[in-house]
Amino acid sequence: MIKRIAQTAGFTGLLAALLLTLLQSFWVAPLILQAESFEKAPPAAEMVHEHAAGATAHSHDAQAWEPEDGWQRVLSTTGGNLVVAVGFALMLAGLYTLRAPTRTAQGLLWGLAGYATFVLAPTLGLPPELPGTAAADLTLRQTWWIGTAASTAAGLALI
Repeated sequence: MIKRIAQTAGFTGLLAALLLTLLQSFWVAPLILQAESFEKAPPAAEMVHEHAAGATAHSHDAQAWEPEDGWQRVLSTTGGNLVVAVGFALMLAGLYTLRAPTRTAQGLLWGLAGYATFVLAPTLGLPPELPGTAAADLTLRQTWWIGTAASTAAGLALI
């Protein structure tokens, strides 16, 4: 049974990752490339900053690896999407044990409910921000995202 669940999650995760990568290449990748142009711009002046006592040290390595435009970027994006999609497929398979769908339409509704819970509702109220733009504190944004996802899941469960 576990083998069948893993195969199903792997196959559906692969399909979802390929579709998501295709959509991201049209809508998200241009924003990322635009943001990277600002990151790679030469600084106007060297900024020196101090770290608080006890803070972990970090480096400003300009030679860090990043995927090249083209197949490396697409492959890296697809790999990340595959991990996320298979994880969501495994969570959905676990939820099926509570109340298994009897028809394909019910399974699609489960998938749409997951999309609404983890993507749609949080994005409607808190859109993604480009790097370097003014945004709320990360802890507040994460707390808001968790609260929105939990509230949406509870509302859908009550329906």
